[in-house]
Amino acid sequence: LAEGDGEALRVEVEQLDEYLRQDTSESAAELACHVALPALGVPEAREAALPLVTRVVDNVTPSISNEGTNIESLASMLRTVSRTYYELGDADQGRRMLEKFLEVHQVNNQRYGGDYPLFLRKQQLGVVAFELLRAGDVEAGLARLGERADIHTSRDYGTTSDAGFAGMLARGLAQLSTEQRYSKLLEFTFPAGDSNHLRVVTEFVPMDAPPAIFADAAGRESLHLPATGVGGDLFSTAL
Repeated sequence: LAEGDGEALRVEVEQLDEYLRQDTSESAAELACHVALPALGVPEAREAALPLVTRVVDNVTPSISNEGTNIESLASMLRTVSRTYYELGDADQGRRMLEKFLEVHQVNNQRYGGDYPLFLRKQQLGVVAFELLRAGDVEAGLARLGERADIHTSRDYGTTSDAGFAGMLARGLAQLSTEQRYSKLLEFTFPAGDSNHLRVVTEFVPMDAPPAIFADAAGRESLHLPATGVGGDLFSTAL
């Protein structure tokens, strides 16, 4: 890994994976991740490292004790693994990792009383929505944003900002046809069932687009964000 030899790293990761099939202890899995996680960033070793890391996050039990907790480290790993699956084109596994991200945090959420766990859940749904929209998974991202918008608490525990969603959501929606955008935004804005409120994402966005070279790298004609308002700097799902 330190020498930058991707092919040799791939071989070592495969051997490490074979070893972990025999030693299923959490301590062995933790040590293996010191190699396997960085290997996800090496093209030659990525496909060998991904099943290993996936097995680790699937098998390690989220825990909280007097000695500490593995919740945050496990959740961080799940975000990394999800991103890798999306980059390799496996959206189903990418979404599964983010669902597990929520399950891991739920272990900590349930320690609190009242409706504070709902406030924490709302924050965590924001993280998941961010990851989904970052990956271009607009439908799943809108679904999580909708779930997040439907959470209401009886006390003011603080704010959960919408900052950061608009740019990714706008670019994702721009890749869809007019009919697809209308259908998805209609479903998001007017939730089915007994809900008596509307959902909306509104945010000020930059008026200047990145240089064209970045759009070329992303395979798009332009990275300019669709916006409205007097200054042309407001994005809203309701407009």
